[in-house]
Amino acid sequence: LSLDIRNNHIDNEGLIAIAAILPGSNLQSINVSHNRIDSEGIRKFASVLARSDLLSLNVSHNRIDDDGIHAIAAILPESKLQSLNIYGTDINLGGIRVIAAALAGSNLQSLNIGCANLDLEGACIIAAALPASNLQSIDISYTGTGDEGWRIFAAALAASKLQTLIVHCNFIEVAGARVIAAALPRSNLQTLDVSRNDIGDGGMCAIAAA
Repeated sequence: LSLDIRNNHIDNEGLIAIAAILPGSNLQSINVSHNRIDSEGIRKFASVLARSDLLSLNVSHNRIDDDGIHAIAAILPESKLQSLNIYGTDINLGGIRVIAAALAGSNLQSLNIGCANLDLEGACIIAAALPASNLQSIDISYTGTGDEGWRIFAAALAASKLQTLIVHCNFIEVAGARVIAAALPRSNLQTLDVSRNDIGDGGMCAIAAA
């Protein structure tokens, strides 16, 4: 059973009402993106996640800061969640650290942290967590990592289970594309999205040759 209530002006009260019926329900997927939920609501919702059968949670484009992300990360090892979308939330490096630390002990196979304030340090944190995780898909679009961040990230690809990598709009240029291309033959990637970057013909040729 899936529940999609995105874009419905739902705030914490509505999310807490869902949390009340979650344990014992057949809900496996919930999409509450583009609403008015903040970290307080997420903390109360997270408290019941470990007692549910939920496999997919999309809370993207809500007012969730690092406190809310901490609450989600804390229950990941105990939950059945396989897919988590926190795109467009107010996550910063503190939130990135706790999510990355929780990956190894979780069932997560898909993670979307697009629009996070990742930068170079965040890229290092996520890259270091990949080999021990079960992630097969990660979206790190609009995170400002640039070529240097992708040198670090590409180095972790061969040791990861990633099959889908989305790095849309990340200031990646020719040098970054070549680094990613060099890592492709040793990786498990089946889908690579480098749209809206600046890889040019040189970067495209490198990826095509890989």
